[in-house]
Order: sequence, then C-alpha cells, then structure tokens
Amino acid sequence: MFNTMKYARKIRQYAKNEIYLQYKEKKPDKYFSKLGGKPLVPKDFAWPYYTGEDFDGIVEERPLTLVASINLEEASFFDVDHLLPSKGLLLFFYDLHTMPAGLEAKDQGCARVYYFPDLSILEERDYPKDLDEEFIIPELSLNLSQQLSFPTYCEIDGLDEKNYQKICRKYNPYFLKENNFKLLGYPDIIQDEMEGDCETIYQGYDNSYTTTLVDQKKIQAHKHEWILLFQCNSICTKETDIMFGDFGSIYYWIKKEDLKNKDFSHIWLILQCF
Repeated sequence: MFNTMKYARKIRQYAKNEIYLQYKEKKPDKYFSKLGGKPLVPKDFAWPYYTGEDFDGIVEERPLTLVASINLEEASFFDVDHLLPSKGLLLFFYDLHTMPAGLEAKDQGCARVYYFPDLSILEERDYPKDLDEEFIIPELSLNLSQQLSFPTYCEIDGLDEKNYQKICRKYNPYFLKENNFKLLGYPDIIQDEMEGDCETIYQGYDNSYTTTLVDQKKIQAHKHEWILLFQCNSICTKETDIMFGDFGSIYYWIKKEDLKNKDFSHIWLILQCF
C-alpha cells in the first residue's frame, strides 16, 4: 500500500520558499508589481541595448524589452527567508528580438536586472523609438503569494514521478503547472539543470563544450552558489503571445553573495523550451 505521509515527510525536507506570481489582464496601480509596460526609472537611466543576431541572420544593436517590475515592499511580505531587498523596485529586461538562450559567453548583456531602492525618484520612461511594437509586452498586473517550492523531480526510493507531483501539489497547487511565474525557490526545469551553465560562463568559458575535465570540477564545486531570482513563462493573453521558444521559460540567476549585497550586475539568463 502506498504510504503518502511517509513520502510527504521526505519531500518536505527539500522544500524552499518561493514567491508565486499570477498575472491579471488589467493595468496595475503605479509602483505595483507588473509584467511588461513602461519602466519606472531614474531621470538619468540609460535604456539597455544588446548586439545580437536575429533569426534572419541580421546582427544589430537593439533595445531590450521590459519583462517585469517587482515592488520589493510587496514581495517582502512573502519573502520569509529575507533574501530580497525589502524596499525599492527590481526591473527585468531581455532581448525579445533575438532571444539568446544564455548558453554562450556572447549572450552576455541580452538580459539585465536593475535595482532602484528609492521609488520617489522614479518616473515613467517611454519606449525607445527603435523598439519594435512586436517586442513590447502589454502591461499586466501581478498578484503575489507565498508558496512552498520543490525540485522538478528528485530521486526517492519507491516514489515514481506521478506520485511525486501529486504529493507536491498538496503543498503547492501550482507545482509544474502552466504559466508559472516566480521569484526565488526552485526553477521548473524543462531541459537540464542550469546552475552549471551559469557558472561555466561566469568562470570565463565560451560554453560547456570548451571545458576540460579539470574545468568541470571547478564548475561543479561552485555551481551551488547560484540561486534562481526570477522565472518567467511564456505570456499568452487576448492581446499578445510572447513565446520563449516553443512554450518555454526564461530564468534569471544570481550568485547568492551578489543577492546578499544587492548587486544585480552579474545576473545570468537561461532560456529553456520544449
């Protein structure tokens, strides 16, 4: 007979906290957390650009898209481990035009994260004129909640994947469901784990194919220093479909020490899709 409680206790040992995000097709109030729209930034803010090759083989410098704005005072109510700054605004940008996967060193700069601690000095900035309307995400309100986070799967003797997911959903009804957006916690992995890819680039290698066995040992020794900052799934609304590959997700990663120091200049983004 399957002992649910026995396995539930084992699974709970792996639990982390995540801040779950649900978007609503309505305009948020000023300063509130949102997907897309125009950013609130300081007057001297320089809009980020990235030089990349698009699907037609054209290499150009293009403006990044605002993916999300997170009001950190809102988030602090659900950040039980106090990992994020408690006040201010966190902005996430990405190059929707070329959609780099983050698996090569040349992808550096395709995603940026900005932290502004003082909301009172921020003002709405219009889109750059060279940002194509096709790559603008409509402004969508975000609701935040606290959830338990679990690995996409973990090896537990006697427990198959179906029952593992069933138990996880008793604690988190959104576990591995579609449209998962979150801060912190475990990523919903579509392909492979990502921490090693982040560390590979961080240590100065072009990609994992250029590393030796000695390099891989160094990477494995430090990959645990990375933490998921933000997971954004493909966005499907009445107005737009923003697809990351084939119904994929983008994942913003940060070193734990950098997050502690409120330094968002060395984040790394990975795109995974089906």
